[in-house]
Order: sequence, then structure tokens, then C-alpha cells
Amino acid sequence: MKDCLSQFQKHLTEAGLGQVSEIFDGNAPLEARGYIAQAWSVAESLRGAIAVADLDQTPLTKGARAVSGRKHGRSRVGAP
Repeated sequence: MKDCLSQFQKHLTEAGLGQVSEIFDGNAPLEARGYIAQAWSVAESLRGAIAVADLDQTPLTKGARAVSGRKHGRSRVGAP
């Protein structure tokens, strides 16, 4: 998972600057396709980074949850 996420660092300087493209090829060289900026691609990248941080038990996870108000990627919208 870390290797996959590390590839996004380079991608953030391609296509839409600071954005994650909509989809990627499933096989190398993993070319970006679709729209140059897609919210769900950004969200899934962040969710993956938080999951990796949870596994590593780094302070990043505590800070991310404190800022977002979320736990385990579930939104609080509509919660009682």
C-alpha cells in the first residue's frame, strides 16, 4: 500500500497540479485517464494514507482524526 501511495507524489505535479486524476490503468505504467481532478480519487488516496498510518501507529492518524472529526473513514453527516 505504501508503494502505491508513494506513486501519487509524482502524479500531483502532472495533469491537474495538486490533483488526483479520475482513474488509472490497472497495469504498468499506470497511466492516468479520465478527468484530471476527481474528488473521490483524492478521498480514497487520503483514506489509504490514514489506513497506512493506523498500521504504522504514527501520530499522523491522531492528528487527522482530531481535525476531521471522523473515525474509521465514516462521515458524521446524518449521525444522531
